Amino acid sequence: MKKTLLAALLCACTGASQAAVLTFDDIPGARQDGYGAIGTYAGYSFGATVFENRMDWIDSAGALYGRGAVSGSFTMVNNYGGAAVIRKDGGGSFGFSGMWAENWLNFETSSGSIQGFLDGQLVWTQDVTLGTAFGRIDGIAGDIDELRLDIAGNFLVDDLELNDAAGEVPEPASGALLGLGLAGLLLRRRARR
Repeated sequence: MKKTLLAALLCACTGASQAAVLTFDDIPGARQDGYGAIGTYAGYSFGATVFENRMDWIDSAGALYGRGAVSGSFTMVNNYGGAAVIRKDGGGSFGFSGMWAENWLNFETSSGSIQGFLDGQLVWTQDVTLGTAFGRIDGIAGDIDELRLDIAGNFLVDDLELNDAAGEVPEPASGALLGLGLAGLLLRRRARR
């Protein structure tokens, strides 16, 4: 009985959070030394403010481009300039936990901002400067339904960390209370027998 109560409590306390690190290495149709439109990937849509609303995947570590990647061989690139616009496929909110980024083609520092929007309203903004090597950019807390990477020039992004909205993940205290309630009901049922 004690094992059953412990199992019920652990199940109740475990949140069903879904965090994703998008490496761009498993995009269907991606090929070595190539590039192409990302479209929808890992439950998110990747658009841009220019050239047919398109963000590309690229084999940035391959022999043809040789710029490297943080993990694997593929990255995201704004091949045609403009800001990247990332949304959940089908709508909904999410969180931005961080990413790795660097300049592409222009080999100099460039500046811009990363912005989070919710229902068309700017929720937060973070100024960034990219160099010629991948650098880590930390995320900002808060639910958003659009992530916009508005950085001058062309840039590469790898290991983009996105997660479900905080409102969709049960908080541990509520889960613990639910688990304790279930344990109490099981104890009461056992005592009646």
